[in-house]
Amino acid sequence: MKALATIRALLRPGRFGADVTILASTNTAAQAINAGAVLVLARLATPADFGALALFLAGVYTVLPLASLRYENAIMLPASQREAVQVMGAALCILTLTVVAAAVVTAAAANLIVHLAGAPAQHLLPYIPLGIGTLGLYQIMAVWHARKKQFLRLGGARTVIASLVA
Repeated sequence: MKALATIRALLRPGRFGADVTILASTNTAAQAINAGAVLVLARLATPADFGALALFLAGVYTVLPLASLRYENAIMLPASQREAVQVMGAALCILTLTVVAAAVVTAAAANLIVHLAGAPAQHLLPYIPLGIGTLGLYQIMAVWHARKKQFLRLGGARTVIASLVA
């Protein structure tokens, strides 16, 4: 009985144990969704489809670490809320410029990419800037919610992203 009371005390909202439990359980749910989706997709998709997806993800994840020039990591640093909002605004502006640049490069180099990668990648090319923008926005907002200690929203977003990607 005393152990149950101790666990309840640790899991009170706002406590470290509750925050860790929320993040761990939502990450577990996201991983379970991904694992289930892989099993289903392995039966539905052809190897050419997986190749096109790999090229798409390579395009997105190559640019993504620099999409906001890692300004999202600086959101946690300012002591005042006003400065944190300004840093987040800078990160969003840089992300927007990166998405526009990715759209221009993707459109300009579309023929070259299709020639090198083959026809299966052609229909996914216009979505590369959209993927960079969506995942870049997610990264910025994840750090913002971590700064505000809104771990339930952060965990929910991770689960939704896993569902959408799957």
